[in-house]
Amino acid sequence: MMSDPKGSRTKGSRVSDSSGKAWVPRAPKDEKPRFEVWLEPMEDLWEEQKKPQVCRMFHEALSSMEQRVHHSFVLDLIDHSRDLRKRKPDTLALFILKEFDAMLNIKKMAKEELTRILTPELRMHAFHLAASSHSNVFDILSRLYNLQGPDNSFLVSRVRVMLARQQFKEAATCVTKVNLHDCFSLEDICLPLIFQDKANMVEKYIQGHPELQEALIRKLDVFCEQGYDINAYLSEMDVPVPGVRVEKLRRRHLSKLILRLVKMFKLDMSICPNTSKSKDIGAIKYLIHKRYIEESMPQDTWEDLIVSTIGDNKSVQSDFIDQLVWYNDIPAAARWAVHYGIDINELPDAVVQELQNSETSNAAIGIQDGAEENWDDEVDDTPTVDYYPLNLPDDRILIVSTSTDLQHCLADLTSKPNRIVGIDMEWRPSFTPTQKSKVALCQIATEDTAYLLDMPALWVEESKDIVKHFFQQLLQSEDILKLGFEISGDYRMLGQSYPELQETLKGEKRTVDLNGLGKQILKEIPNHGIRLSSLGLTDLVHFCFNKYLDKKDRISDWARRPLRPAQITYAALDAFCLLEVYAHLKEIVSYHGLQMNMEPWYSSKTNKKSKSKSKPKPNKTPKEKPSFEEALNQPPRGPPISPGQLAVICDNMLQGLGRHLRSCGVDVKILDNDDEHEEAVQIALKEGRAILTAGSPYIMLKSRVDDGQIMCVETNRKAKHQVQDVLDFFNVTVTPSDIFSRCQVCNGNVYAKVTNPDMRRLWLHKQTLLGKSRYNDDDDDVCGNYDDEMISGYDDYEDEEDELRLMRPVKQSSNSGQAATKDPVQDGASQLCVVGNPYGYLTSHASNKDRSTTSVDSPSDFDPASVCSASEASLGASGYMNNSPVVYLEDALDFSNVKIGKSVDLQVDLVPEGILNQIDHFFCCAMCGKVYWEGKHFVKVCNQFSHVLDRGEDRQGRLHDGNTQV
Repeated sequence: MMSDPKGSRTKGSRVSDSSGKAWVPRAPKDEKPRFEVWLEPMEDLWEEQKKPQVCRMFHEALSSMEQRVHHSFVLDLIDHSRDLRKRKPDTLALFILKEFDAMLNIKKMAKEELTRILTPELRMHAFHLAASSHSNVFDILSRLYNLQGPDNSFLVSRVRVMLARQQFKEAATCVTKVNLHDCFSLEDICLPLIFQDKANMVEKYIQGHPELQEALIRKLDVFCEQGYDINAYLSEMDVPVPGVRVEKLRRRHLSKLILRLVKMFKLDMSICPNTSKSKDIGAIKYLIHKRYIEESMPQDTWEDLIVSTIGDNKSVQSDFIDQLVWYNDIPAAARWAVHYGIDINELPDAVVQELQNSETSNAAIGIQDGAEENWDDEVDDTPTVDYYPLNLPDDRILIVSTSTDLQHCLADLTSKPNRIVGIDMEWRPSFTPTQKSKVALCQIATEDTAYLLDMPALWVEESKDIVKHFFQQLLQSEDILKLGFEISGDYRMLGQSYPELQETLKGEKRTVDLNGLGKQILKEIPNHGIRLSSLGLTDLVHFCFNKYLDKKDRISDWARRPLRPAQITYAALDAFCLLEVYAHLKEIVSYHGLQMNMEPWYSSKTNKKSKSKSKPKPNKTPKEKPSFEEALNQPPRGPPISPGQLAVICDNMLQGLGRHLRSCGVDVKILDNDDEHEEAVQIALKEGRAILTAGSPYIMLKSRVDDGQIMCVETNRKAKHQVQDVLDFFNVTVTPSDIFSRCQVCNGNVYAKVTNPDMRRLWLHKQTLLGKSRYNDDDDDVCGNYDDEMISGYDDYEDEEDELRLMRPVKQSSNSGQAATKDPVQDGASQLCVVGNPYGYLTSHASNKDRSTTSVDSPSDFDPASVCSASEASLGASGYMNNSPVVYLEDALDFSNVKIGKSVDLQVDLVPEGILNQIDHFFCCAMCGKVYWEGKHFVKVCNQFSHVLDRGEDRQGRLHDGNTQV
C-alpha cells in the first residue's frame, strides 16, 4: 500500500506490472479510504485525456471500499480536485459525479439506507461545494445528495451567511436550486437584485412561485407611487446593497419592469395600480398629441378612443382634463368634465370659469343620454385630397352579426367556382397594458359584395362551431383564391384572438399576399418611382389607379358598436380594393409580357401543412446581386437625402445596427434592453423619427405610424449589411464627410474644437482634480513620447464593434495644425469654435461606463448663430474654418472645473498622455464630454462602409471636394 503518494513519486508517474498494465492502488477494506491515494493518479490520467482509464480507476476505487462510504469518498475526491472551481463545463469533478450518478442508477439503494448515509453534515458539505462550483455541478450534486428534499431547511444558515456577505446573486442561485424560497423574504434576495439591476436573476428566482411574483410586483408598484422616496427605503435596509443602480430605480424603468413581469407571469394588472395609471396617462398623452399636434385623427375617431382608453378610471379622467387645459382647449376640458361628472371642486379654475360662463353642461347632457354630438365643429374633417373611392353601393356592404347571416355569407362565397375574395381584418389599437386587443372585424369582399363579420357578436357559445366551420370552408378551400396585404399579420392576430381557430389556420390554402406579388412585379418594371422596401397598400393603389387610400380611420375603436359610417366604408374599401389591385396587376403582367406566376405559394407563420400540397414554385435561375458600382448607376427611387436628414429610433434588438448607422452620421436613438417596443412609437411621434424593428414587434407597431416610417429589418443579416438595407430604404447617400459626424457615445452632433495647448491645460488640471498630477502647470514638456507600439495598439481592434469605440467624429485636413486666434480675455486660452446642429438635442445625454455625465442645462449654453453642421466639420479643422463663417465663444469651456458649457464633464483624463504630442486639434462632444481626435480609425471605418459610401463623381475614392482624401 502506498503510504504517501505525494512524497514517494513525482507527478504523472505510475507503476506497471509484468503485463504492462498500470497498477491501481487498492485500499484495505477494513480501514477508512484515503482519497489522496486515488486522486493524483486520476488527475494525471485526466490531463492526458485518458477518460476510459479514469473511469476504470474510479470504479476500482469504489469497489475497494464499503458502499456506506461511497458518498463521502466522492465528496472528498471532488473537493480536493484541482478543477472543481474552474468555470468550465468539462472537469474531472463533473466526470466523477456523472459516473457515480450512473452507478447509483444501476445499483438502486434503499431509501432508508440512503437516509442513514446522507447525514445533515454530509449534505451541508455537498451544498458548500455546489455553491462554489459550476452550475452543472450544482445540479448533479443536488440530485445525488438530496439537497432538494423537504428536510433541507438546515441549509438556510449557509444562505444567510452569503446574504451577510452581500452575495445576493449566489444566494439566489442556491435558493432556486434547492427550493428554499419560503425561508426568505423579498427584502432578503429579490429587492437587492432589483436594486443591482439584475432583473433576469429575479425572473428565474420567482419562476413557479405565484405568491412571490404577486408580492414582488405589488412592492415595485409602491416604489412607482408619486413622490415615493426610494433613497430613504435603501438607507433603511438591514443589509446594505452594494452597486445600487439608482438610475434604474426611476418610475419609468420600474414601470417597464413591472409590465414585463406581469406579461411574463400572466398576472392581473389590478395588482399594480400606480403602473396602470402611469401607462393610461401615457396613452392619453399620445392621443392628445395625435389630435392637437399632428392633427391626423378625425374628431369622432379620437373621441371613441379617448372613451375606450380612459373608461371609468377617475384619476385618469382628472389628468385628461389637466392635459386639455395645458393645451389651452378650455371649452373641450369643460365638456369632458361634464361628460365624466367630475366634481367641480376638483377642476382647474379655468374650467370652472368656463362652465359658469357657458351652457356647456346643458349640451353635454345629450352625450350622457347617448346622443351623438360633435365637440369640435370648428374642425373640418372633410378630405381635401381626391382619395380612391369605394366602387360598391352602400346596400352591398353587409354586416354579418348572426349565425344565420354567416351561413348565407358562406353559401354566397362557395356558390361559384374559382372564386376570388379579398380579406382584411381590424382590431382596436392597444394603448395601455390593460387593453387587450382582439380581432373585431373581418372583411371579406367578392366582386359585388363586401361582408363585414362582427367577430365579437359571432364568437358566442351557441355559434362558435358555425364560425369555425365557416373559416375552415373558406381558408382551406382550394376553389377560393384569397387575397390579402401582409395577411400573415391578420392570420396571426386572428389565431391569437380566437385560439380555437388556430388549427384551421394551419391548413389554409391558396392565399396570395399582394405585398410580395406587387414587389415582384414592380421589380420587372423600370421607372415606376416606388420605393419597394416601404411599399404599402396605399402606395400600390396609387400606382394602379393614381389615387391614394384615405387612411384616417385606420386607428379607430373597432370594438365599439355600432360602427360609424366612415368606419364601415373604410373597412369595406380595404378588402374590396384588393380585388381591383389584383386585376390591375394581371393586366400589367400581360401588357409587359412578363412570365410570372400570379398565384405564388404563400404560407403564414401558423401554416405547417399547406407547404407540401401547394403548387410548386417555377424553377428560376437566381439573379446575382448587382455590384456596388451597378447599384450606384440604377435609376434613383426619389430625391436622395443625407444621413443628417434621417432620424431613426432603433428597437433594442437592433443595437448593433444603431451604432453602425450612427457611425455613418445618422441621427440614431437606441432603446435600452429593458425598454418596451411601444416606447419606439412614442419617441418616433414625439421627435419625428422613423422606426427600425423586426419580427412580431413590426406587426404590432406598423399600424401606429404612417407608411414609410417603419422598416422591418432582416435580423439574419450582419449589421454591416443591415446598414445598407436601411440606407436603401430611406434613399440615403453617405459621403466620407458624414463618417463620425455624430458622437458614438451620446448621438450628439455639437462639438467644441480645442487646440493642443488648451487640451494640455485641461488634461493637467483634470489630473490634479483626480489626485493624479505628476507635473507642474508651467512645465512645457508635460508629456512623454507616445511610441509607435502604443499608437498601433490603439488601432488594432479585433472586430467591427471595437473599431467604433474610440473614433474621432471629424476628418482633420492636412493644414489643421494652424493655431487658432487667442482670446486676450481668457488668459491665453484659445477661442473655441463650436460645430454642430444648432437645433441638436442639447438637453439629452448618455452616461459613460467610467463616470456619470450631466447634460448641458439649456440651449443658451451655446449661441445658435455660432454653429455649423457636423458634416461641414468633418472637412477638417482648418477646412471648416476656411469654408464657413465661424463665431468664437468665450465661455464654451470651463478651465477651472474642466467642463464644457455649464455642467458637462470633459473626459480629458481618458486621452492617453502621449497623444498630446501627436494631435494639433481635439473635438469635445458638448453633450457628454467625450474627446475625439484624428486617427487611423476614420480611414478604417470608411473602408468598412465602402459599400455604402458615395465618394464623388468618379466613384474611385477621390473626393470631389478637393480637400480631403480617404
